[in-house]
Amino acid sequence: MEPSPTVLYHSLQSNFATKKEKTMSEIRDQTKPYYQYTLSELIDRLSIVQLKQTYNPELKEVYAKEIEDLEHDITLALPKNIQGRGVDGAFIRDVIVLAHYNHLIWINEDKERRAIDENNPDWETRYKRLRLTHSWNNGIRNPAKAKLQSLVGGRIEYKNNTLSAEDCKNWLPSGY
Repeated sequence: MEPSPTVLYHSLQSNFATKKEKTMSEIRDQTKPYYQYTLSELIDRLSIVQLKQTYNPELKEVYAKEIEDLEHDITLALPKNIQGRGVDGAFIRDVIVLAHYNHLIWINEDKERRAIDENNPDWETRYKRLRLTHSWNNGIRNPAKAKLQSLVGGRIEYKNNTLSAEDCKNWLPSGY
Protein backbone atom coordinates (compact mmCIF):
# COMPACT_ATOMS: atom_id res chain seq x y z
CA MET A 1 0.00 0.00 0.00
CA GLU A 2 1.41 3.36 -1.01
CA PRO A 3 1.38 6.32 1.38
CA SER A 4 -1.18 9.01 0.71
CA PRO A 5 0.04 12.21 -0.97
CA THR A 6 -0.48 14.10 2.31
CA VAL A 7 1.68 11.67 4.29
CA LEU A 8 4.33 11.70 1.56
CA TYR A 9 4.32 15.53 1.48
CA HIS A 10 4.73 15.82 5.26
CA SER A 11 7.44 13.18 5.21
CA LEU A 12 9.37 15.03 2.50
CA GLN A 13 8.77 18.36 4.23
CA SER A 14 10.16 17.09 7.55
CA ASN A 15 13.17 15.52 5.78
CA PHE A 16 13.85 18.79 3.98
CA ALA A 17 13.55 20.79 7.20
CA THR A 18 16.00 18.46 8.94
CA LYS A 19 18.50 18.69 6.09
CA LYS A 20 18.10 22.46 5.85
CA GLU A 21 18.60 22.85 9.61
CA LYS A 22 21.77 20.76 9.54
CA THR A 23 23.09 22.70 6.58
CA MET A 24 22.43 26.04 8.28
CA SER A 25 24.20 24.98 11.46
CA GLU A 26 27.15 23.67 9.46
CA ILE A 27 27.65 26.88 7.48
CA ARG A 28 27.10 29.33 10.36
CA ASP A 29 30.00 31.71 10.64
CA GLN A 30 30.82 32.45 14.31
CA THR A 31 32.54 35.70 13.34
CA LYS A 32 29.38 37.23 11.86
CA PRO A 33 26.15 38.29 13.57
CA TYR A 34 23.03 36.19 13.13
CA TYR A 35 20.67 39.19 13.33
CA GLN A 36 20.77 42.64 11.79
CA TYR A 37 19.99 44.59 14.98
CA THR A 38 21.76 47.39 16.77
CA LEU A 39 23.30 46.67 20.18
CA SER A 40 20.35 48.27 21.98
CA GLU A 41 17.86 46.24 19.91
CA LEU A 42 19.79 43.03 20.66
CA ILE A 43 19.72 43.71 24.40
CA ASP A 44 16.03 44.59 24.24
CA ARG A 45 15.27 41.40 22.33
CA LEU A 46 17.35 39.37 24.81
CA SER A 47 15.32 40.74 27.72
CA ILE A 48 12.06 39.89 25.92
CA VAL A 49 13.17 36.35 25.05
CA GLN A 50 14.33 35.82 28.65
CA LEU A 51 10.82 36.76 29.81
CA LYS A 52 9.28 34.43 27.23
CA GLN A 53 11.49 31.59 28.41
CA THR A 54 10.41 32.17 32.01
CA TYR A 55 6.70 32.34 31.27
CA ASN A 56 6.60 29.60 28.59
CA PRO A 57 8.54 26.69 30.10
CA GLU A 58 7.23 24.30 27.46
CA LEU A 59 9.25 26.29 24.87
CA LYS A 60 12.34 26.70 27.04
CA GLU A 61 14.72 24.97 24.59
CA VAL A 62 13.49 27.02 21.62
CA TYR A 63 14.12 30.23 23.54
CA ALA A 64 17.46 28.90 24.82
CA LYS A 65 18.75 28.74 21.24
CA GLU A 66 17.61 32.29 20.49
CA ILE A 67 19.17 33.49 23.75
CA GLU A 68 22.44 31.84 22.76
CA ASP A 69 22.33 33.53 19.33
CA LEU A 70 21.52 36.93 20.87
CA GLU A 71 24.38 36.58 23.39
CA HIS A 72 26.68 35.81 20.44
CA ASP A 73 25.56 38.91 18.52
CA ILE A 74 25.79 41.16 21.59
CA THR A 75 29.35 40.01 22.15
CA LEU A 76 30.20 40.86 18.54
CA ALA A 77 28.48 44.26 18.81
CA LEU A 78 30.36 45.33 21.95
CA PRO A 79 33.56 47.33 21.48
CA LYS A 80 36.74 45.26 21.98
CA ASN A 81 37.90 47.37 24.96
CA ILE A 82 34.69 46.46 26.81
CA GLN A 83 34.95 42.78 25.85
CA GLY A 84 38.50 42.83 27.22
CA ARG A 85 37.04 43.64 30.64
CA GLY A 86 34.87 40.51 30.57
CA VAL A 87 31.66 42.14 29.44
CA ASP A 88 30.00 40.04 26.77
CA GLY A 89 26.56 38.78 25.81
CA ALA A 90 26.49 36.33 28.72
CA PHE A 91 27.30 39.15 31.15
CA ILE A 92 24.44 41.26 29.78
CA ARG A 93 22.10 38.28 30.12
CA ASP A 94 23.16 37.74 33.75
CA VAL A 95 22.21 41.37 34.47
CA ILE A 96 18.84 40.81 32.76
CA VAL A 97 18.23 37.59 34.73
CA LEU A 98 19.12 39.35 37.98
CA ALA A 99 16.76 42.25 37.27
CA HIS A 100 13.98 39.97 36.10
CA TYR A 101 14.06 37.71 39.15
CA ASN A 102 14.39 40.67 41.52
CA HIS A 103 11.17 41.93 39.97
CA LEU A 104 9.45 38.56 40.42
CA ILE A 105 10.59 38.40 44.04
CA TRP A 106 9.31 41.92 44.64
CA ILE A 107 5.89 41.01 43.21
CA ASN A 108 5.68 37.89 45.39
CA GLU A 109 6.73 39.75 48.52
CA ASP A 110 4.22 42.51 47.77
CA LYS A 111 1.44 39.91 47.42
CA GLU A 112 2.51 38.41 50.74
CA ARG A 113 2.48 41.79 52.49
CA ARG A 114 -1.02 42.45 51.13
CA ALA A 115 -2.16 39.00 52.28
CA ILE A 116 -0.99 39.80 55.80
CA ASP A 117 -2.81 43.14 55.72
CA GLU A 118 -5.99 41.42 54.57
CA ASN A 119 -5.67 38.74 57.26
CA ASN A 120 -5.64 36.11 54.55
CA PRO A 121 -6.21 32.69 56.12
CA ASP A 122 -4.97 30.77 53.04
CA TRP A 123 -1.75 29.59 54.69
CA GLU A 124 -0.95 26.99 52.06
CA THR A 125 -0.88 29.57 49.23
CA ARG A 126 1.15 31.96 51.36
CA TYR A 127 3.64 29.21 52.24
CA LYS A 128 4.07 28.19 48.58
CA ARG A 129 4.56 31.82 47.55
CA LEU A 130 7.25 32.42 50.18
CA ARG A 131 8.96 29.12 49.38
CA LEU A 132 9.06 30.05 45.68
CA THR A 133 10.45 33.49 46.53
CA HIS A 134 13.26 31.96 48.58
CA SER A 135 13.99 29.46 45.81
CA TRP A 136 14.31 32.28 43.27
CA ASN A 137 16.59 34.15 45.62
CA ASN A 138 18.83 31.20 46.42
CA GLY A 139 18.76 29.32 43.14
CA ILE A 140 18.74 32.05 40.50
CA ARG A 141 19.75 35.41 41.97
CA ASN A 142 22.75 34.12 43.91
CA PRO A 143 24.29 32.25 40.93
CA ALA A 144 23.71 35.31 38.70
CA LYS A 145 25.43 37.53 41.27
CA ALA A 146 28.30 35.03 41.58
CA LYS A 147 28.80 35.01 37.81
CA LEU A 148 28.89 38.81 37.72
CA GLN A 149 31.19 39.08 40.76
CA SER A 150 33.63 36.56 39.29
CA LEU A 151 34.60 39.14 36.65
CA VAL A 152 36.04 41.55 39.20
CA GLY A 153 37.05 39.13 41.94
CA GLY A 154 36.30 39.50 45.61
CA ARG A 155 33.90 37.67 47.87
CA ILE A 156 31.43 35.34 46.17
CA GLU A 157 28.56 33.79 48.09
CA TYR A 158 28.39 30.06 47.37
CA LYS A 159 25.90 28.89 49.96
CA ASN A 160 22.23 28.59 49.13
CA ASN A 161 22.77 28.32 45.39
CA THR A 162 20.11 25.68 44.98
CA LEU A 163 16.54 25.68 43.79
CA SER A 164 13.78 23.70 45.36
CA ALA A 165 13.25 21.19 42.55
CA GLU A 166 9.59 20.90 43.41
CA ASP A 167 8.99 24.65 43.11
CA CYS A 168 11.30 25.84 40.40
CA LYS A 169 11.95 23.31 37.67
CA ASN A 170 10.18 25.56 35.15
CA TRP A 171 11.64 28.81 36.49
CA LEU A 172 15.32 28.06 36.00
CA PRO A 173 16.78 30.04 33.07
CA SER A 174 18.66 28.03 30.45
CA GLY A 175 22.37 27.89 31.19
CA TYR A 176 21.90 28.17 34.98
